[in-house]
Amino acid sequence: MNHYCISIIAIHHLFSNQYHQQSLAISKQIGDLNGEGYSLIGLGLAYNNLGLYQNAIESYQQALVIAKQIGDRDGEGIILNNLGLSFYGLNFPDLAILSYKQSVNVRESIRKDIRGLSQEERQSYLGRVEFTYRILAGLLLNQGRVIEAIQVLDLLKVQELEDYLKNIKGNDRTAQGIRMLEPEKTISAQLSSISKDKIPELNRQLANQIQQLPKSELNKVPDYLKQIPQGTVLFYPLILSDRLELVLFSANAIPISRTVKISQEKLERLIADFRSGLLDAGSEDVKEPAQELYNLLIKPIETELTQAKAETILYAPDGRLRYIPLAALYDGKQWLIEKYRISNLIAYILSDFSPRSKSQPIAT
Repeated sequence: MNHYCISIIAIHHLFSNQYHQQSLAISKQIGDLNGEGYSLIGLGLAYNNLGLYQNAIESYQQALVIAKQIGDRDGEGIILNNLGLSFYGLNFPDLAILSYKQSVNVRESIRKDIRGLSQEERQSYLGRVEFTYRILAGLLLNQGRVIEAIQVLDLLKVQELEDYLKNIKGNDRTAQGIRMLEPEKTISAQLSSISKDKIPELNRQLANQIQQLPKSELNKVPDYLKQIPQGTVLFYPLILSDRLELVLFSANAIPISRTVKISQEKLERLIADFRSGLLDAGSEDVKEPAQELYNLLIKPIETELTQAKAETILYAPDGRLRYIPLAALYDGKQWLIEKYRISNLIAYILSDFSPRSKSQPIAT
C-alpha cells in the first residue's frame, strides 16, 4: 500500500474520530445512555484504527460500564471483544485472552435469545461473533492451552450450526461458556477500571500467575470428554489467515496442537482443486491434491495417531474443509479410509460418549 493510500485512510479515521466525539457530546447532553455507549464504542474503534490502543481502552472501559448499567448484553459482548483487540494490539496476550473469554461467555449466555431471529439476522450475528472465537482459539493455542482452545472451537461449531439448523441447541455445557482460570477470575473485575499506566503490570501479573498453575489444572479435561472411548481420537483443524492449527485429543493422553504454515488463500485453492478432482469421475489428478492435503492435515500428527493406537477419528472440519471428505486423503500408498474409521463430529460439547446400558431381555 503506498503512502498516499495510507494518508487517505488515516484522514478517514481522524474524521471518524471527530464524528464520534460529536455524537458522544450530543448523547451526554440529552441523557441518552445507549447512544453514549455506542458513541464510545465507535470512538474506541477509531482509536484502534489509528493505533492509539490505550485511548481505545479508555473509551471501551467507559462503554462497558454503561452497557452493564443499562443491561445491554450484546453491547457488552462487542465491547469485551474490542478490548481484547486493543490488548492484543499492545502485545498483552494474557489480558486479550481474558477479554475474549469474557466476550465468548456473554455470547453463550445470550445464545437462546437469538433463536427467534430471522435467518438473515442470525447470519449477521454469527458474522459479528465468529472473529472472537477464532482469534481466542489461536491465542490459546499459542500458549499451549489446548483444552481451552478445544472448548472455544466447539462453541464456534455450535454458533455456525445455529445459523443453518434451527434444531441445533446449546445445552448446560455450552451455557457455561469457557472455563475461567482462578487468576483470570481475580483480575476480570478490574478490566473496566484499570488505569492505562497499570495495564502492563496487570498483564505481567496475570501471565506469571497462569504460568505457575500446574499443567494438570491448565489443561484440565472436562469429565464428559474423558468418556471418549479408547482407540478414538478427536481431531480439530482451525483455519487462520496465515496458518493452519491442528488439534488432537485422545483418552489418557496430553492434548496436542501442531502449527502448519500455509496461507488461508493457498489452502482454499488446494481444497478447491481436490474437490474438483473428486467431482470429475474421469480425473487422474485427484491423488496429487489428496496427498498434499494429507501432508498438511495428517502427516504432522501421524506419530500421535500411532501412539494413541487410533482406530477411529472423530473429525470436526473447519471452513472450506467441510466440502471435502477426510477419508479421501492419500499418503502416497493408502487412502486414509483404509487406515481409520472416520466420523464427522458436530461438536463434542453436544455429544454424549457415556456408555449405554444394555437393554434387558423381554420376558416371554
